[in-house]
Amino acid sequence: MDKAILDTSIIIKWFLQEEDSDRALNLLDKIKNQSLEAITPSIVFLELTNALFFSGHPTLEATQKAIRDFSSLGLEIITPDIPLIEKTISQMFKWDIASYDALFITLAEEIKVPLITADKKHHKKRFSKWIKYLSD
Repeated sequence: MDKAILDTSIIIKWFLQEEDSDRALNLLDKIKNQSLEAITPSIVFLELTNALFFSGHPTLEATQKAIRDFSSLGLEIITPDIPLIEKTISQMFKWDIASYDALFITLAEEIKVPLITADKKHHKKRFSKWIKYLSD
């Protein structure tokens, strides 16, 4: 089974119609068919909630349902510990990026699996050999 870190720019496409949503939904199918083991840090819940809220997601109930639906998918959720956070801080200073963006990159480097992202602005390939764009 393949493994990958998925960032919020991928996961939001499961709930909102965006560019390359079809590719993101293909990843979701692989997760459901157990041909892809998806991993993501625990901050994904807050990032996903923000993305849904600021996209004009219709109601409180719909947003809560989306989070419950996401939670039920069984992705491996990693809660950052202090050593992982310290490595994340190093990435922040090295690349001048936000902690939440650096965390996804650090996690991919630590686990040594691709980070699949649709966020080319905050996850540039030069930051890590593990970054893979959804559009590739």
